[in-house]
Amino acid sequence: LHEPILDIRRSNSSAESVVSCSATGRPAPSVTLTVLHQNISFSQYTSTSVTNSNGTVTITTTALLSAFSSTEVGCSVSVLSAAPRELLVTVPGLTETSEDVFPKGRTQIITVVVLIGMVCILVPVFIFLCFKQKTQYRDPEMDKTQIKSSQDTDE
Repeated sequence: LHEPILDIRRSNSSAESVVSCSATGRPAPSVTLTVLHQNISFSQYTSTSVTNSNGTVTITTTALLSAFSSTEVGCSVSVLSAAPRELLVTVPGLTETSEDVFPKGRTQIITVVVLIGMVCILVPVFIFLCFKQKTQYRDPEMDKTQIKSSQDTDE
């Protein structure tokens, strides 16, 4: 039985870590992941088996861990013919960042879309208000004069 290998990496989801433990032995080892913190557990627990050319078998167990605070994760491996082995690793707490909420590049796109939307709404409103104000202050007597001169020209 070879020593277990415990790998922890951030998943595509902002609030989860992918925890994998691999062990190689003959016969196939039993690989178990554990969380040493109450109220935290793994989800999407999967296990794969690969038979190597030398007759050993590598078992990899993978699970998702949702924990915002630091917690210890254990990997236990055993075969019938050898003493069990265990490995403990502390998983740092996950924090949600703006990058998690809006992945890279999305923040700029959202900003541009909001600015374009504001311009498309504010410019027509501004133009409407300007024309409304212009018609409010127009002299009605001047309009009558313009209409009369227009009629004189037509004749």
